[in-house]
Parts: sequence; C-alpha cells; structure tokens
Amino acid sequence: MSGWRKPQLPRLGVIGRGLLAGAGVLALLGAAVGVAAGVTTSPQVAAANAVYVPLAPSRVLDTRYKIGLPGPLVNKVPQCVVVTNRFPSDSTINIPSSAIAFAGNLTVTGSTAGGYVALTPVPVTQPTTSTLNFSKGQTLANGVTVQLGTGGVICLTYVGTPRAFTHAILDTTGYFVPGSGGATGPAGPQGPAGAKGDTGATGATGATGATGATGAQGIKGDAGTNGTDGTDGTNGTNGTDGTNGTDGAAGTNGTDGNTILYGAGAPGIGTGVAGNFYIGTDLNMIYGPKTTTWPAGTSLVGPQGPKGATGATGATGATGATGAQGPAGPTGATGAAGPAGPKGDTGATGAVGPTGPSGPSGSTIVQGPTAISEPGVHAGYFVNAAATCPNGTVLLGGGAWVGNGDSPEKTVLSASYPASTTTWQAQGVVIGDLDAGKEMAVGVYAICSQ
Repeated sequence: MSGWRKPQLPRLGVIGRGLLAGAGVLALLGAAVGVAAGVTTSPQVAAANAVYVPLAPSRVLDTRYKIGLPGPLVNKVPQCVVVTNRFPSDSTINIPSSAIAFAGNLTVTGSTAGGYVALTPVPVTQPTTSTLNFSKGQTLANGVTVQLGTGGVICLTYVGTPRAFTHAILDTTGYFVPGSGGATGPAGPQGPAGAKGDTGATGATGATGATGATGAQGIKGDAGTNGTDGTDGTNGTNGTDGTNGTDGAAGTNGTDGNTILYGAGAPGIGTGVAGNFYIGTDLNMIYGPKTTTWPAGTSLVGPQGPKGATGATGATGATGATGAQGPAGPTGATGAAGPAGPKGDTGATGAVGPTGPSGPSGSTIVQGPTAISEPGVHAGYFVNAAATCPNGTVLLGGGAWVGNGDSPEKTVLSASYPASTTTWQAQGVVIGDLDAGKEMAVGVYAICSQ
C-alpha cells in the first residue's frame, strides 16, 4: 500500500521516580501488607504469604516507542502485556513464570484528557478502582505492587473522555512468589558428653549358713575369691538443641509517605522538592525529608545479630546395676575401681539440601498474517488478526500493531490479548473516517515455547 506509514511520536525524558529494590526496602515489602511510600499493594499477595524477590529496574512497557504495546492507551479499551520471562537469560531483571505479582513504577505522559489508569490481572473495560490519577498533559508516576493474571499478564485500562488517549510506561523492580513457611533453622551445636557414671556398689555379703554338726577338725580352707567389679555407668544422653525464637509480630501499616527518589551517590541540592526522600543505591543510605537542603543520610544496613546461647548440658548417666551375690564364705576384699566410661559417639552429619529448580525454557516468535480493511472505511469499522503457536508448543505472550496510510490518529489498537493457550488475538478500530483509497492494517505476533 503506497503512502502507508507507522505513527511517529515525540521522544520524552524517562521519569526516574520509584522505590529501590534492595535490602532496606525488602524489609518493608516482605510482608506485602499496606501502603509504603505511595506503593499500591495487592491484597492477593498478602493472602498468599508471598515472598518478595528484588530485581534491578527494567522497562517492560513504553507505548511512546511501541515497547510492550503497539500504541497509546485509548479510553476504556483494556490492553494486556506479558511481564514474565521477558529476559530469561538475565536473572537480575527477569520475572519468572512462578511469580504471582510484581512491584514496579507506572508513569503516564502525553494524555489528551485527564482521567486515571487502572492495572488489573484481567481485561476490565470500566474498572472501579484507579492505580494512577492525572490531569490533561500531566507527566506523573506512582509505585505499584499488582497481582499477575494467567500467563504472567497485566492489563492496563485508561478511563478518560471519548477518543482520548495517553501514553504509559511500566518499569519492574521485583516480584512475589508463593510462600511455603520459614526455612528450617540450622541444627544447634552438639551438647557436651555426659558426666562419668558413678562406681557400681559393692556386692552384698552372702547370708550365713546354718551351723552344722560338729565334725572332725578339717583342714584350713582357701580364701574366698574377690567379688566382681561393678559394671560401668552408661554415658549420659546429649542435651536437646535449643528451640528457635518465634518470629516477631508484623508491624502495623504505615501512613502514606512522601515521594521516594533514588539514584547513585548522594542527592544534589537541586534534586527533588521539600518533603521528598532519596535512596543512594550504591551507598545503601537514605536521605530526607528534604527541607531547603538534604539532611545527612542514614544507613539501610542493620547491625549483625548476637550469637545464640550454648545448649544445656546433658543429664548425668544412671547408676550402674548391683553386682551379683558372691558365694558363701569369708568377706572378699573390696573390688578395684572400674575404668573410665568410653567417649560418646560423634553426632550425625546433617542431610544435603534440595536441588534448585530448573531454569526457564526458551521461546520463539511466530508472526501472524496482517489483516487489512477495505479502503476508505468509516469510524467504528474494525479488523481482527491472530497469530497461533505450532503444534506441541504453548503461548507465552504476544503483541500487535495497527497503522494506516492516512493519519495515525484515525486508527487505534483496541485489543491485544491471549485468546487461548496457543493463540494471541488483536483488534484494530477506525476512530476517524479514512480517506478514499486508504486502508487500515493490523499485525500480530505470538511468543511460543520451544
């Protein structure tokens, strides 16, 4: 089609506002409850007792440059984007398919009318809650923590005025996976060997025999044998390991805070406004709140915990059994002291930890056929397009684009979503009558497992 072109949009500066995915912030988000520094928190994450995994910031959506979606958000037309397994070769920015929610920053810019954007796990035409409210033409950002839909999808809906649109930017800084309880604590140290058992008691004297008839004077008898030594006392058992201390109670939700900025090094005098906080990502320091200047920073790294107490000493071994009764006759000499008991056995070696999970599988991109409208159609005309994965593979994600040979503002991508486990569906809509001979084109692609 001669004269056809893709829409060209002005380049804007990136909004660098959000939360640091680091050790200090992890302590705030680990419980996934409440609102911290303007971050909207998903109740489904808290209910799942989820575990938070921080990431380096990574951009998964920028409608200005067709990253993630082919164009801007249009009034009351939900559009979905897959955020999991976008960077499988880099674990520092990749969100795995096992994630149930993600944390990041949502920015809007270039809106033609005021309104709000809502993030949901499924497409919603008229959402009842908002993630970010803004005025016409305003550039504004907000931290978010949102539950993911099936296939790692997050959907965005702009609610403004008829035919209005806005650009959206989404950066990820971490994700949540289902919790399974705290990890088993390390085994306590082996208790010391039990004390040496007491020497067995001397055998009792044999009973005196009855007096016999007086007989002839016999020869002097041999001396009686010594009584046998008492048996050694058994070793005392090892003391039991001390129990782990209970987890502290979860803190109450904090009140909404001021905006938190971040970057390398300490903040400059021109950085931020009064009331802002700032996190130095390479210094592990937090500064704020700002007045006319920035106050001295506070370290986000806590002190090392104290060493645990030594386990209790094992109980003393039981007394040895009484020796057998000696034969009748003169009292034997006192038995010699028994030898020292043997040293207790060394404790068993702990079990080997479980093998880690396998890494994610790769993916391929399948380009679907381009759908083209009739020439010169009127507003309200739409065209559907689809891309389907080959047999034996499953859909991991997808995307689409729309364009025309007339004017970029006359056509929009009204839907782009997974229609099944193997197909990605898209729809383009004409919102302004096309000139005679001009057509609308809709392209679509699917990301499939290998």
